[in-house]
Amino acid sequence: MNEQDLLLSSALMADIDRAAREELGIPGVVLMENAGRGAWEVLRRVLQEEGTTPAERKTSPEGPLVFCAGPGNNGGDALVMARWAFLEEQFPLAVVTSRAGLGAAAEAQWEILRRLGLSRLVWEEEPGAVRELLGGARMIVDGLSGTGLSGALRGSAAGLVGAMNASGAPIASVDLPSGFRDDPDPGDPRVRADLTIVTGYLKLSLFTALGRPGAGRIFQVDPGFPPSLVRAAVGSGGSSPSQVRLRNPRDLTPRPVPADAHKGVRGRVGVVGGAPGTGGAPLLAGLGALYGGAGMVRVCTGAAPGEGWCDPSLMVKADTRENRTGILDWASALVIGPGWTDAGRDDLRDLLGEARQRSLPVVLDAQALRLLEPALVVESPQVSGAEKSGGEASLILTPHPGELAAMLGCTPRDLACNPWEALRKTAEIYAAVVVLKGSVTCVADPDGSISVFDGGCPALATAGTGDVLAGLAGALCAAGTEAAEAARTAVALHLRAGQRLASRAGWFTARDLARSLGEISGGAP
Repeated sequence: MNEQDLLLSSALMADIDRAAREELGIPGVVLMENAGRGAWEVLRRVLQEEGTTPAERKTSPEGPLVFCAGPGNNGGDALVMARWAFLEEQFPLAVVTSRAGLGAAAEAQWEILRRLGLSRLVWEEEPGAVRELLGGARMIVDGLSGTGLSGALRGSAAGLVGAMNASGAPIASVDLPSGFRDDPDPGDPRVRADLTIVTGYLKLSLFTALGRPGAGRIFQVDPGFPPSLVRAAVGSGGSSPSQVRLRNPRDLTPRPVPADAHKGVRGRVGVVGGAPGTGGAPLLAGLGALYGGAGMVRVCTGAAPGEGWCDPSLMVKADTRENRTGILDWASALVIGPGWTDAGRDDLRDLLGEARQRSLPVVLDAQALRLLEPALVVESPQVSGAEKSGGEASLILTPHPGELAAMLGCTPRDLACNPWEALRKTAEIYAAVVVLKGSVTCVADPDGSISVFDGGCPALATAGTGDVLAGLAGALCAAGTEAAEAARTAVALHLRAGQRLASRAGWFTARDLARSLGEISGGAP
């Protein structure tokens, strides 16, 4: 995979920038010029697109581009952009700085603009004039702060961020929306950007639940960092277990099904779940497995007889000890937990133990996650040393943020700010693959690596879609796909199916999603 897919902390990105200048001798002004010119070329294309400006915002298409620069290198990048915009003479523009004094690099860029005949407004000196200017802007370019930010924005920078957000004009942030940082607080002042033009490598803070809504559309430009720098920073050859990578859902597809395959060789998925009032959940998981390619699916449910609907393709039985044993003996993968609200920890312990004895891959969802504790995995004699040390896992956990927070004794707010170590910790404790569901979904392997899928499909935030995902992961495991790859592929197919359905039908139900999933897993583009 390309190093450009890596997500880095701001601190690590700062180290790479420093190494480029000090170890390789690339002048900082060259990196700044490359970053600023590349960012301007992206912004120019965006401005020329039809319908770029959000319809709900009141902006002036004839208004100026307002370049807001801070005193640091990010401000210098924005001022380079302003120079190229000025030289091309396509758009009116204006320059605002948060304060009169700038750092050396930003001051040098401003001096060029001054000699070209531009003037600027200083927020500290003329806040009213700046507010008026921002209110009539066609686009605001945010270059107040970047990867060097170590704490919350204060003073003039925080005040200017507030004015930018209140202006109603669309905002394009350079590298990071100002106020983004590695260890944020939800109360930090932050720019709410409509688009972010990342210079260099993608940043972790853009893909957290807290950060992603404020980043808008994300673009990327390369200022000229040699790939060897990032490889050296994150691990020899770029294969460090600590890596976090952005994955393209279209790059992951299920194994092709042979033309002569029959239902007996496509995998058998057993689903255990459901209770009175929650009978639909295991049935949706079963549909996710069927439309995900499983040859046969049996559902063992505690729901009341006849509750809800039942697809005739599913084999449904009551949740009794005898039927549980039967489904364990029959299945090639097991999904436990959807709608399983009346189950207890002993139920989960017994099922996990028997699944281990039969070497069945297991997907745990919903109520099973609330019952899970490390002892249920560690006590099982079938957990191999390889699994405990981070080798190939046969257990997939699919929590949403509330469930993962409860498992770790933290809060969903903590995960929204920084989910990375929590994911790694959970994967290590349970020797499992962990799928943290959300608008950005993360898949953590036991070796510490994390795959990120940038969703952007709010229609997937619908009751039951997580059950469909669990069933799909079970189907891929039943077909012989290793658990980590099955989890990543399931997330990718689930997202693609949701996006495809949303583009055609808008909002949809989980049952609709399962059917759309069949189109994707069956080979539709």
